[in-house]
Amino acid sequence: MTTLKTPAFEYDDAQVRRAVVKAMPRIRKSLLVAVSVTTLRMTRWVITRKLLGQYLNRRTGTAIRSISASPSWWPTDDGAAGTFGSNLEYVKAHEQGFQGTVQVQAHERRLFRYRSARGKRLKRRKRVEGALAEVRAHSRNVNIRARHFFRDTLKEQKPAFDVRLRKAILVAVRLGRVATPADLESTFGG
Repeated sequence: MTTLKTPAFEYDDAQVRRAVVKAMPRIRKSLLVAVSVTTLRMTRWVITRKLLGQYLNRRTGTAIRSISASPSWWPTDDGAAGTFGSNLEYVKAHEQGFQGTVQVQAHERRLFRYRSARGKRLKRRKRVEGALAEVRAHSRNVNIRARHFFRDTLKEQKPAFDVRLRKAILVAVRLGRVATPADLESTFGG
């Protein structure tokens, strides 16, 4: 029999096992809170640090609005998992890279002027009012290099995630309650 001795207490294996089994529901819920906090933090990190110019040079904000996070609990696997990402095809193409042919649909393009009426070169292009050109449907070769903004975020946030998991377990075991997001962001002695 293995005995764990501390200055004030003495525990045997059976007592430790009973304490862990008793704390397991709190530990599981605390881990789910940690995963929830981390997935939301990672989503915010991707939006503020990666997509606002560093990787995709935002134009419309569609990619940023499409990013979502969803923590979930799978009791059969005894594990918590958090997912964050986008369901847009072009975000996937920028994350993983893409090389291939794309079909471009027929559309209209606005016309711009690059020279003045006198033939001088303009500093900025000017839109010609009401002038549109029709573009026929065609295929186009595309080569997009992989930018890895989601993968880089996972690597950068892993140390913080590990700290949150440890804090969640400590709160569940030491304090005897489910960890809150505030517990996971604050410093915890121990």
